[in-house]
Formats: sequence, structure tokens, C-alpha cells
Amino acid sequence: AGTLVSNTALDFTGTPVSAYYASAASAGTVTFTKINKVAAGTPIYIKAASAGIYEIPALDGDADATTGNLLKGLADNTTDLRSTEGTKYYVFGVLNDEAGFYPVSTTSKLTSAAGKAYLELTAGQASARSIRMVFDDVTGINTVKENDGNETGDNIWYTLQGARVAKPTHGIYIRNGKKI
Repeated sequence: AGTLVSNTALDFTGTPVSAYYASAASAGTVTFTKINKVAAGTPIYIKAASAGIYEIPALDGDADATTGNLLKGLADNTTDLRSTEGTKYYVFGVLNDEAGFYPVSTTSKLTSAAGKAYLELTAGQASARSIRMVFDDVTGINTVKENDGNETGDNIWYTLQGARVAKPTHGIYIRNGKKI
């Protein structure tokens, strides 16, 4: 995962890498909307299904719209950032083994590298510590299959993604067709 601002239009269609733009934000939660065809100079967040090196084809045609993108950045130049009372900046990084967007200080300047994107939020959209990321292309369970009679349903637990778990911990699970 990471951020990117390319000086070449890119087509993520059919690749194992997903591209997103930041379409909305409120109280420290930013919604990322999937985009396949990215115009040159568009700041995006990217994530791959697994670690590796991937080739993303250049876009030959029209790009998808990214109206209201809260990600900013330049393909060929650095950007100096310093949060203020009204404008909060967040850069992507890893802190204590947690990847995410973290706030830029109000007391010292941070330089965002060329080709990297950062979040620019209003004070009302921002959070003090980090940003909660929500992806609008991630879906949950739509239907629950009834027990086929081969197993007793009383002790079978599933995550919201449908994976069976032997011993649930904190969180929401499915058991006997109900969210618990």
C-alpha cells in the first residue's frame, strides 16, 4: 500500500493493484472510492492483493472522474506541509507496524516527496491521531446459508467476511444466521 502521483495516465483495470481517491471525510474517517483509469497528475492511494512488483499499463483513453479528491500532491515537485488550525495534513506511513495516514505537525514543516500523495482536510474532517480509512468497494455478507444438518449450528462462528473461526474474540460475528 502507498500513495502515488504519476505524470503518466494509468489503467488499473484487471491488475492485482487497486487505486482509490479520497472522496469524502468526516470526523477522522476518510472514504476511498475505487478508480480504474487514472489521469496523469491525479493523487491516489494504491494497494495490492499481495506484496510484489507489478506493471500498470499506461492509459490509452479517457480517465475516470475524481471530483472532490481530498488527496493532493505533485508528480514532479516536492510540497512543504505544515498543519494549521483550519487545514490539517496527513501523510501515509508506518508507525508501530501500523500503516495509515498520520498527522503533520503544526510546529514544524514536513516535505512531501515528488510522486507521493497526502491528505488535506479541514479541521471538521480531521482527527488528532490518525485517519480511519473506509473503502467503498469492500462488501460484507449479503446472505447467510442455512445449516445443512451435517454440523450443529450452536458452536459455529463466522467473521463478517464469511471465514469460519474456532474461537471468536472481540468483534462482530455470525452465529446461527444472526450477527452477534
